[in-house]
Amino acid sequence: MSYKAIFAIAAALDLELEQMDVKTAFLYGDIDEEVYMEQPPEFDDGTGRVCKLNKALYGLKQAPRIWYQTLAKFLESLGFYPLTSGVGIFVKGHTYIAVYVDDLLIAGPRTEEIQQLKTALGNRFQMTDLGPCSHYLGMVVTRDRKSRTIRLSQKAYIEKILKDFGMCEAKPQHTPMKTDQIEIPDNYEPTDESRHADRIRFAACYQASHLHHSTHLLQSANRIVNVLQNEVSVYDVESSVRERQIADIAKLK
Repeated sequence: MSYKAIFAIAAALDLELEQMDVKTAFLYGDIDEEVYMEQPPEFDDGTGRVCKLNKALYGLKQAPRIWYQTLAKFLESLGFYPLTSGVGIFVKGHTYIAVYVDDLLIAGPRTEEIQQLKTALGNRFQMTDLGPCSHYLGMVVTRDRKSRTIRLSQKAYIEKILKDFGMCEAKPQHTPMKTDQIEIPDNYEPTDESRHADRIRFAACYQASHLHHSTHLLQSANRIVNVLQNEVSVYDVESSVRERQIADIAKLK
């Protein structure tokens, strides 16, 4: 279960959908081992001494784990419990919280209960109340409560990719790969593989095995980018979660 399931459940059951952000999240966790750091240049007293950390800092490899454990412990004190079927998902009754680092997506049946949860979170951490969810992890969230539909769009991100590769005016494609098998000509010309590495994601599963033929496969890689033009505002999470599916999800708790 992931945040996508939260959107689907919220759409199907017409739940309230709110969002919060934790300020300087990594600084709340207590370090559970001995970690030392040099004195910051602006605060160096010239003694050559090092500092023992009591709290996590940004850049510390343990910081994300410590923060998640700190938040999880607090949510559990409020009666929420984490789902074993999905990392970062906490449930209490019909209220769901999806945690992605310092972003909290909250879905619940009543605004009053969500507001109480926000107040409790704000008393423990410095939070920003983002109100009803309109953007999440770079996606634009558009909701039609009458039809119980939530649409997620990565239009801005897709347009950035097309711009980065100079393909805004390229002809859109409907499939990321040709339907027939890719064949490598015998007279291929090797090119710098690293230049095109970022273009190959899926089709990567197939193309990576032939990456040394990257001159020929560049057209296939471009096709993957071209197909994004048809994906702008296409991803929908509709009200397809009915009673049976909700019951199945509940069993995962």
